[in-house]
Amino acid sequence: MKTTKKRKKSDLGQPWSEQLKLALFHAFGKEDGGRLHNLYALAFPAGYTALFDADTAIDDVRLLEQAVVTNGLILSLYKPKGAAANEVRFKVFHPHSRLPLSDVLPILENMEIQNHLSFRSCV
Repeated sequence: MKTTKKRKKSDLGQPWSEQLKLALFHAFGKEDGGRLHNLYALAFPAGYTALFDADTAIDDVRLLEQAVVTNGLILSLYKPKGAAANEVRFKVFHPHSRLPLSDVLPILENMEIQNHLSFRSCV
């Protein structure tokens, strides 16, 4: 555990893309991590990298990969680290394109949760 904390502290001084590469290697091994880094190194926009750390990106890469395998939409309702007790966030993953919020809102309306959420886009 000390090694992981030490690794993370030393990673903080590196550019986000390098932090992502190291996190992918750590999570998936050198071979798969390298393959995933080649796929996703430039996939995260500046708004995303400003809000989320590389460890969060690993969770999102897993969901993106699931979207690719299933060729479908993946919805993620989650509680961020350090969030207030009543705070949850929502992410949408699609394997082929970014989805405008205007396309996602009808899905939320059908789930009857739109009135309970506030929206902030990072993409």
